[in-house]
Amino acid sequence: MILLVYPVGEYFYKKRYRMSLEKYHTFLQLKPNIPDSVSDHNLNIFCLGGSTTEFKDKNGRDWPSLTEKVIKERYKIDSIKFYNLGKQWYTTQHSLINYIQNLRKFKPDVLLVMHNINDLLVNADFSRFSNGAFREDYGHFLGPEALMIKYGSLAEFIYNNFKLLWYRPKPFDVDTDYFPGLNSFKRNLTTIIELAKLDGTKVILMTQPNIYKSEMSDKELKSLTMLNKEAIGDGKRWTYNTAFRGIEAYNNAIKEIAILMNVPLIDLDKVVPKNLEYFYDDVHYNSITYDLISSFLADEIIKILQDR
Repeated sequence: MILLVYPVGEYFYKKRYRMSLEKYHTFLQLKPNIPDSVSDHNLNIFCLGGSTTEFKDKNGRDWPSLTEKVIKERYKIDSIKFYNLGKQWYTTQHSLINYIQNLRKFKPDVLLVMHNINDLLVNADFSRFSNGAFREDYGHFLGPEALMIKYGSLAEFIYNNFKLLWYRPKPFDVDTDYFPGLNSFKRNLTTIIELAKLDGTKVILMTQPNIYKSEMSDKELKSLTMLNKEAIGDGKRWTYNTAFRGIEAYNNAIKEIAILMNVPLIDLDKVVPKNLEYFYDDVHYNSITYDLISSFLADEIIKILQDR
């Protein structure tokens, strides 16, 4: 029976990966979102980031398109266009490569950049998404490729998961405030700004809203995807305090770079209440948050553009 069932299971297991290959990119892991064209008659704003930029709410709304809508309605400005170019899993490294290879040629008027948690996770080089010790070029981090590489066949997948069912040792807690990836993060953000300035493109940095705070309820703690499912592996896991310190450190780095590079900063983290009404995990938003963010961003962006 097993001899009959296994080949069928292997076929569909491999088929799943073949389907995912359609979304695969050799250097960026996942194919980037790229505009077909841009109009010279619009003020073109390119929004860069990870899933917290890319993702839509249950009603199919993302904050870039909502912000554009609010600006047009509130300020009666029709010649403005927001492009949602965020991509799940993307770090500053991905956005830098994508900007150089695909986006810079469009000469956008504004780059609106929000990165944090994906760059932070790269520091957890013991996680199941990593393949060796931390590297400053993020070369150790497999990200969405991890399962494809580590569990290449159905047999490997079954074996590794069966081991966890049979014996799952309690992970060793890693409590640290050392994040070597901060240097890479700062380098990548600074390089994006330098290149954009050469083209006369304005850069606006944003901090990353998140649910992390000094006191968390049990329900809030259970909602944390990065802490409970991603920053864990090889018998180790980050403590809550590590993740809390990390997110704060990366947001503080964004603020520092904004000052050093003399670019506008929107401290979006201070705007969104840190509870499960607004977040469904560490950083991803419920529908109410999209309305809050877009309304706030519309006013802030207009203020910044008027100061040009």
